[in-house]
Amino acid sequence: MAGRIDELRRALHRSESAAYLVEPRVIRRVIRELHGFVKLSVSVPHAFSQIVARSDVQHLVHPDELGLENFAELPERCLLICQPEEAELEHWPLQELLQQVWRRLFHAVLDLRLSECIAGGDERAFVQRRIAELGQAEFDEAHFVLRNEQLLIHPESRVAAWREFAAVYLELRWFEPDLLPIWFPSLAGNTHVESLLAVDVDAETLFRRTQLYGAALPDLTPHILRDEVRLAHTRRDWSAASGSAPSDRGWLRALRRRDRANERGNTVAALVHSVFASAAASTDEKRFSAEEKIRADVACLVQRLRRAISFPAEETEDWQASLRELATNAIHGFWNSERKLLYDLQKVCIDHERTIYRVDLVKWVASRGRRPLRRPLDSLREVLMTRHLASAERRLADVRLSGVDRERLTALLQRAASLSEEQMRKRMRPGCSKRCRMCNWCRATFRNKWLRTNWWKTLSTAYPAVATSHWGICEIPSAETI
Repeated sequence: MAGRIDELRRALHRSESAAYLVEPRVIRRVIRELHGFVKLSVSVPHAFSQIVARSDVQHLVHPDELGLENFAELPERCLLICQPEEAELEHWPLQELLQQVWRRLFHAVLDLRLSECIAGGDERAFVQRRIAELGQAEFDEAHFVLRNEQLLIHPESRVAAWREFAAVYLELRWFEPDLLPIWFPSLAGNTHVESLLAVDVDAETLFRRTQLYGAALPDLTPHILRDEVRLAHTRRDWSAASGSAPSDRGWLRALRRRDRANERGNTVAALVHSVFASAAASTDEKRFSAEEKIRADVACLVQRLRRAISFPAEETEDWQASLRELATNAIHGFWNSERKLLYDLQKVCIDHERTIYRVDLVKWVASRGRRPLRRPLDSLREVLMTRHLASAERRLADVRLSGVDRERLTALLQRAASLSEEQMRKRMRPGCSKRCRMCNWCRATFRNKWLRTNWWKTLSTAYPAVATSHWGICEIPSAETI
């Protein structure tokens, strides 16, 4: 690993004499000391590259950490580039490591050139002119993204935000252009941005000049296509690592378990066992039989979902394709994210199909049996459905799907969550409006008429758990509170 670090340092110094490859802890230490972060802070922004003055480097960094014997030939402004992580140094090919360091160097040089360009006069006036040319709304969106991604050492500074936006935009433009619409959606397809940034910095020249010796040009193939190839290789690795050979006994065992799961109404378990049976099939006939059972289980789960969520019929095929992909990956691992997501969707079906009751023994005894011992909580159904759909959406970041399948499933879950929330509002609105009238809450003013119509929609969106409570008449909040 030390040999690789030395090779990366030689390539970096050959491209930019003022650049030094350092460990991540060195950059974090420099940022904490120069910008006043807490010494034990775990998260430090912009920790992959920094522009540091010579005097600060001499005060905060040891020569050994820069790969130097002393500070005799240290330039006035140093570019500290974070070296790859230990796991990356150990397992990644050398060309990928060179390309990663090249990308960080390119970003640092862009930061340096933009700082020199902005520092020539009135910084705020200069940046405000550029923001006006780009568009205030577009810049505000970019500022919000950079702040959330922890790329801004000074989050509220518009000068720092503009400089970082230009560097990130040009870095993505030359290394991963298909990610630009994801980072900055409002700038998608806007060719004016590049011409605006070209006034201040020649990105193409810097891109060529900072290329490390031996580094290959970036692969500009869209991530969606690369995900498809990577997933195909991953599935082959899964099959090779599992070491499971076709077995008639395994095929029969999986089908018996599928039948028992279907008897209990556990469609997801039946689907997973059908996929196991397909993988264990020793003949084409048995594999075809298992595939038929997979299609039947997927169709059953989709129909249950449709009865619960009432999504349009034209989405049925998309749901079937997405659930089939999840089930295919769910057999690799004991309790993986794909299986958890499938069970979240089955919980949505169970919430719709079953009635939840609350047992209140104290009130039943106090009323001498006049009040029922248990009462149904009908309003809880839609709340739990919405909660389980939200849980399924959160698992999307961890499931092993290609880009196309992930985008399709994301869109389906978002629409399903919207439909579930609308069902919840329809069920809650009449009862809450009745409570409002009983409390004489609504007065004949325009403001209160609006509140009477919209307050439950706003409240149920912000606080879904409010539907699980049982408000008394005096517990309804006032109009001024809402």
